[in-house]
Amino acid sequence: MMKRGRRFLLGLLCCAALSPASAAEPQQPPFGCLVEPDVVLNVSSPVDGVIAAVDVERGDRIHVDQVLFRLESATEEAALSEARARAESQAGIALQQAQVTYARRRLARLEELHRSKSVSAQERDAAQLEAQLAELELQKARDDKRFAELQSARAKVALDRRTVRSPIDGIVTDRFLAAGEYVKERPVLKIARIDPLRVEVVLPAEQFGSLQPGMSAEVTPLLTGAKPSAAEVTQVDPILDTASGMFRVSLRLPNPEHAIPGGVECTVRFAPL
Repeated sequence: MMKRGRRFLLGLLCCAALSPASAAEPQQPPFGCLVEPDVVLNVSSPVDGVIAAVDVERGDRIHVDQVLFRLESATEEAALSEARARAESQAGIALQQAQVTYARRRLARLEELHRSKSVSAQERDAAQLEAQLAELELQKARDDKRFAELQSARAKVALDRRTVRSPIDGIVTDRFLAAGEYVKERPVLKIARIDPLRVEVVLPAEQFGSLQPGMSAEVTPLLTGAKPSAAEVTQVDPILDTASGMFRVSLRLPNPEHAIPGGVECTVRFAPL
């Protein structure tokens, strides 16, 4: 009886040891991936011209709105100065305002004289016309000033277009032209945003459906001493490649210290659903 009880207990322990709930599940092997800059831009000039200065060098960290390079702009600076002088001048309006004041006073005197029969209606009407014309000239002077202000704004835009600023935070990865060279539909610099980085991984079809945007993952660059970093799935391609049966997944990898370079290979482990 006691032997039978021992055998029963041993059977229970074996079943418990083999139970899926107690057995440790094997960890999924990592997948190969590639770390790339989030954005890469070839920066050119919106207008043609000769480069006056390039303010950054390869490897420099840059920030949004920082000046990257400038074109020669003596002509545009002169045009802006002239346009501003016209826009800021009050002489035309002051002159016409004085003409209006004089015409109104003259008209008032002639109307009083006309009531006393001292001047003819024709003279009074001529004074009225003169006052109306003076009013129109004053309005024209105001319109001219407004037009000059618009011309000044346009001249400033033309000058500003000859100073090229960075549209992103990032680094300068290459410089193609230098001061004195002519820009015409050619890039001057290449810049890249490496915070965050973009991680690209190609997975087999059997993984399709197991990943979705927002999932977390661990990315380890294949660099000496590199540690895993947290990343987030941002995009899962909804279509498999017909030839290979694979699909692409993109992840966002924060890189605030620029410690991870773009273009390095990596491995990625995805957190379970």
